[in-house]
Amino acid sequence: MSSSVFSKSDRRIFLPPLREELKLLPAASNSDGSLAWMVQDPINNSFFRIGWLDFEMLLRWAYGSPEKIVNSVNNETTLNIEVTDVNDLKRFLEQNKLLQANSREAVDQLRKSAKERNKGLLNWVLHHYLFFRIPLFHPQIWLARTMHRLGWIFTRSTAITVISLSLVGIFLVARQWDIFFSTFVDQLTWSGLLGYSVALVFSKALHEMGHALTATRYGVRVAHMGVALLVMFPMLYTDTSESWKLSNPRQRLAIASAGIITELALAGLATLAWSLSPDGAVRGALFFLATTSWLLTLLVNVSPFLRFDGYFILSDAIDFPNLHQ
Repeated sequence: MSSSVFSKSDRRIFLPPLREELKLLPAASNSDGSLAWMVQDPINNSFFRIGWLDFEMLLRWAYGSPEKIVNSVNNETTLNIEVTDVNDLKRFLEQNKLLQANSREAVDQLRKSAKERNKGLLNWVLHHYLFFRIPLFHPQIWLARTMHRLGWIFTRSTAITVISLSLVGIFLVARQWDIFFSTFVDQLTWSGLLGYSVALVFSKALHEMGHALTATRYGVRVAHMGVALLVMFPMLYTDTSESWKLSNPRQRLAIASAGIITELALAGLATLAWSLSPDGAVRGALFFLATTSWLLTLLVNVSPFLRFDGYFILSDAIDFPNLHQ
């Protein structure tokens, strides 16, 4: 009986087992209404969206051979798959290191990766200079405590107040546009560059806090915050990758757009304050905040062609993950 169940071909082909810590969780349906799931790798804090076909194959991965998985899926579901489908999934799992390293080839690959990591910081930077992250702290406990005191910023009355004040500020600047523009030109100096740099750090810190607090509001864990280097240019970042757990697309969209909304609110309020302030250091600081927030939000963050907020907002709006692929 065992010889009829386990053929020779079955014994020759062995599928490495999945890593035990992986989680397979339901996700929001695809735009066409089809079901979707997420494979979460808690060790590397990464996730992968899969469809029904891959889901059914993963459920049967412990069968150990492609033929058994194919027979089970074809007999127990309305799907019609082939061995090539299982092999394609196997390659995907291998590429993303989601399988246990039981074979000699897998162990050799891990050793090779370890050697690459041990070649030194400079060598690593040279191979990863385009983009990499440096986690600095885990803010989840602090965010949970802070949300109890800052819940009012998410109310409709706060939104109406900020929008109204921002419109008043824009109106007042329009009335004295010559002064505003000449101030901008006058600040294109080395000392002005320092002022813009300080304003940039402050506005970006609030930008990331917007993402973090909104994620916390919807129960999404913020794994860490830190500094990302884009072609060796430092910028703050917030890890809200677990927002995919939210089934409501509006909540995911709110998290993605929270940074831009926060920065626009800062720009609007700083614009109003600049219009009403007398000449001096305070007015100069408000000018730096206003111009930095407006320009960066409109020129960089909103663009869907760069992998910044605009990209993720568009991805969530049309429910199309990995838009650039």
